[in-house]
Amino acid sequence: LQEIGASDRIHMLGNHGWSIQHAGDLRVISAAQLGVRSRLSLHQQTIANAILSGASHLETAEQMKISPNTVRNTVARMYRKLNVHNRIEFARRMQLQPVR
Repeated sequence: LQEIGASDRIHMLGNHGWSIQHAGDLRVISAAQLGVRSRLSLHQQTIANAILSGASHLETAEQMKISPNTVRNTVARMYRKLNVHNRIEFARRMQLQPVR
C-alpha cells in the first residue's frame, strides 16, 4: 500500500470498501481496514508501520530519534485502543502492509 496523494483517485465500491488508483495500479482496501488505521494518530501509525515491518522497539526508537520508552508506551496505547495483546494480534487487526 502506498500513501494516498492528491493525484490519486479514490472510488467507493459499495459495501466492499474503497479502491485507490495510483499510477495505473489498482488496489482494493476494505472499509474495515481503513477504519482500524484511521483510529491511530499519525505518530501511532508511524510506529505501527515500523512494528509491522518487523522492527524492534529499540530499532524503531533509533529510526524515529525518540526514546525507546516512548515507543513502548505508544505501542501499549495502540494495543489498548485496538484491544489486542501482542504483535500477532496487532498485525491481524491492522491487516495492512506498512505504508512506505
